[in-house]
Amino acid sequence: MRRQGALYSTYRIVRVFLERFAPTRTLIRYLIEFKNTIVDSSERDRKALEEEFSAEVDPYHFSDGLEQFRFRRALEILDQARCARPFGRVLEVGCAEGMFTEMLAPLCRTLQATDISQVALSRARQRCASISNVTLREWDVRCNSVEGPFDLIVATGVLEYIQRPATLRAVRNKLIDALRPGGYLLLGNTVTTDRIERSWVGRILIRGTRINDFFARDSRLETIASSLDQCICPFAHILLRKVD
Repeated sequence: MRRQGALYSTYRIVRVFLERFAPTRTLIRYLIEFKNTIVDSSERDRKALEEEFSAEVDPYHFSDGLEQFRFRRALEILDQARCARPFGRVLEVGCAEGMFTEMLAPLCRTLQATDISQVALSRARQRCASISNVTLREWDVRCNSVEGPFDLIVATGVLEYIQRPATLRAVRNKLIDALRPGGYLLLGNTVTTDRIERSWVGRILIRGTRINDFFARDSRLETIASSLDQCICPFAHILLRKVD
């Protein structure tokens, strides 16, 4: 253990030194992205989420004003698409503690909200206990099948955690197949702070808001609306519709 600690300390010292120079700093960021692709898994994400939600309530600060603005922007985009009619059957991927679930429910006849964190789902159940059209369950977009069809699928702030392009392609097919013809898919992803998504690495590994573009390029979908807003971090929404 001491030897491992000493090796890690040496690694940190060397990395801090190398990151003082632009070329090596960029190279390190690229290598980290490829490393994240290799180690990406549901188990890794689930463990990290359970630790974060166990450590504190609202670890992602969704109750903050800027994040609440992000939620309101998503609702605004959906409100324009639904034309005063409720969405029928709706799936929310990655509901966390249910803050957006609570806001989304009035727009739906039935809303199935899902997450991979049991701690987050427990808090979401408490928050949404009095909302009759909401059901919550543990569900993994990477591994589990989708019991469609849905009139609307919402996946905001969640697909960006999928680091492996092959997995993201499979998820894209899964979500599109789960939409009824004419159904909507609302995505939202964070702009990467180090601009990695605009590099060749971001293009190959599909990082940040390139995920929105990746879905929009699918011939089975058409783009209905999009927005780029300054929340806690710059955040891009896109609303897609499955071609009839």
